[in-house]
Amino acid sequence: MARAQVFRVGLLPDPVLSGSYNVLIGGPAFANAIGATLTADVAALIALPARRRAARAAADQTDGAVVWRKALLHVWTSGNRGQRREATIVPRSER
Repeated sequence: MARAQVFRVGLLPDPVLSGSYNVLIGGPAFANAIGATLTADVAALIALPARRRAARAAADQTDGAVVWRKALLHVWTSGNRGQRREATIVPRSER
């Protein structure tokens, strides 16, 4: 789930293409008007690297929490047998 959110955050915003065609009905002009516009959310493009870093950090934090819960569960379930367990959590960026 966390990796899907990282992917979703990394997607670029959708550009919008619009067009128009205005028919001349009367007046001194002699041609119809044609127009086209292409727009994109520039603010989202500027903030994209920071949003990607934040999403990756959140995903790494989620991964670490899952590993930690599994390690604690393993220690708890094996604790009755008198075994000693250790877990080292390494961030994904250091692997």
